[in-house]
Amino acid sequence: MYGACFRKLHKRPRFGIEGTREILGVKPGELIVGTIVKPTAGLTADEVADICYQAALGGVRFIKDDEKMLNVPYCPLGERVRKVSQALARAKDETGLEVLYAPHITTNPDRLKDNARIALENGANALMVNFFAAGFWSLEALARDPEFAVPIYAHCGGKEAFSRAPGQGVDANVVAKFVRLLGGDYFRISTVGGYMVGGTREELLSLKNVMVEPTPGIKDMVPAISGGLKPSNLPTNLDIFGMDVMVLAGTGITSHPWGIPAGTEAMQQAGEAFRAGVSLAEYARTHEELRAAL
Repeated sequence: MYGACFRKLHKRPRFGIEGTREILGVKPGELIVGTIVKPTAGLTADEVADICYQAALGGVRFIKDDEKMLNVPYCPLGERVRKVSQALARAKDETGLEVLYAPHITTNPDRLKDNARIALENGANALMVNFFAAGFWSLEALARDPEFAVPIYAHCGGKEAFSRAPGQGVDANVVAKFVRLLGGDYFRISTVGGYMVGGTREELLSLKNVMVEPTPGIKDMVPAISGGLKPSNLPTNLDIFGMDVMVLAGTGITSHPWGIPAGTEAMQQAGEAFRAGVSLAEYARTHEELRAAL
């Protein structure tokens, strides 16, 4: 538990799972499926916007930039966010579904708020910052400022450098506690059966518990399951972590042989199979997108 005096010093998450569901109009028990766009692969702003549009048509509810997206000249922050926001607005006209988009704004601490303003002025309704790269203070600076009252994806890329050397460093659970206190709404835990370091069931459950344990005056921090997530291993992860999570699949969605909307449908169908208590193989007999993904 966190000391009462210490809790008063920090902002804490604004939204948590309940606030996120309210923004998106998602009922408890419904799955929040998200994806990741990779502009570092050479994608232009138009190409990123098209990927987001297709994903939104398929039912994705959360999209974030890849953590290595550093707003390069061929895909600058303002242009990318503007075109993605316009694309998501078109998709909403067709589906009626709200989608959160968290562009990556990490930069030097003295310019971080400038990037946040650029993102919000161009239509972003969430933000992503790598607190390991920009500093823990940078995360709190965003969370404390009422100008940036949107969900914050606190990207943890680099945290393994704290804790992987045997017998020294800072445990990942401690990092997650600080991020929650500093105002992060979303925090990645790896995928069981994925490709990230530290992906054992025990490690990830311990990390999840730190993020959601009931604490007076502090909302939960939503676990984002990613790092090799795909329809074939989604039920296993939902069985372990429950439904109060976001499930983020990059290539698990975009590599579907029938395209991105079908990839999103396959993820949704895998979630439906889990909720129905039906095996993926059985559910795939009557759900062609899932069958093609498997």
